[in-house]
Amino acid sequence: MSSKMEYNVAQLLKESPGASREHALEQEMVFDGGTPERVWGNLRFMRTASGVWAHVVVDVRANLTCGRCLRPFAQTLRLAFDEEYLPTVDVNSGLALEVPESDEEESLTIDGQHMLDLYEAIRQYRIAGAPMKALCRPDCRGLCPVCGAPLYEGDCQCQRKVADPRWATLRDVLTSDK
Repeated sequence: MSSKMEYNVAQLLKESPGASREHALEQEMVFDGGTPERVWGNLRFMRTASGVWAHVVVDVRANLTCGRCLRPFAQTLRLAFDEEYLPTVDVNSGLALEVPESDEEESLTIDGQHMLDLYEAIRQYRIAGAPMKALCRPDCRGLCPVCGAPLYEGDCQCQRKVADPRWATLRDVLTSDK
């Protein structure tokens, strides 16, 4: 499994702004030490005056954990984003280029071999695109709050309702035979 999604954009950097290339993507990726996830979709790279614009529309078969029952499950996430990548080396002269200081920490860059790596952008959008509270099913019953038994297997046998002793007299009145 790879933690790279590299594309050589040297030829695109030699062309005038507006030139573009399209690529299909299908690959298994490992994000943040997790299990492999399938990523597939379409990419479009367009030359801009300052670098390469990446238009990315991919699906990720994400491995998630249910927020109620804690079972692992897979869900397809659609990621669509646009990012500009700035070169660090001039493609014609081989001289190092300066990335604008204001963008230095936020910039996505093209390395010295003119390779554009989409991994970090896809990783960040995959994290942002994951549901806040992932559910294996919309009607997932979760775990018993008393004994922790998984309720997807059926009801547990524990006593779930803890009676408040302050209501004992009223409960006796309501349940007594008249």
